[in-house]
Parts: sequence; C-alpha cells; structure tokens
Amino acid sequence: MRSSVQARSTVCVPLPQAAATSRAYANGQAVTQAWNATVTSSGSAVTARNVSYNGALAAGAGTQFGFLGW
Repeated sequence: MRSSVQARSTVCVPLPQAAATSRAYANGQAVTQAWNATVTSSGSAVTARNVSYNGALAAGAGTQFGFLGW
C-alpha cells in the first residue's frame, strides 16, 4: 500500500500546533517506510505525526507526508 496525505492551513493565521492522523490496519499489515512524518504503532493502530520542520504552518501554507506498507 502507498498513502500520501496533504494538509493545508486555510485560515488567515499560522497553525503552530503539531498534527497527527491515526488509522487501524488489519492483522499483518504494517508501515515499512515513511517520509515527512514519524510513524508509531500499537497493535493495529498506526499514528503519523509531523516532524520538526513541518509541524507549524504559516497562513495559507501546506505540507504533505506519506508512507509505504504491506
């Protein structure tokens, strides 16, 4: 599997907070590689969090991250 997520600030002020997204996978599925994110897992739950350079977005700015797995 391959997944790519794009986040964009649509407000007129910066977004200073870190972002995270979670997903549950079936038994045996796992994330094997990630870019622009730190990926952790616990059981079937997988969470992707921003890295140091893309956690805060200026007004109108965006970032993206993604991961590979099986």
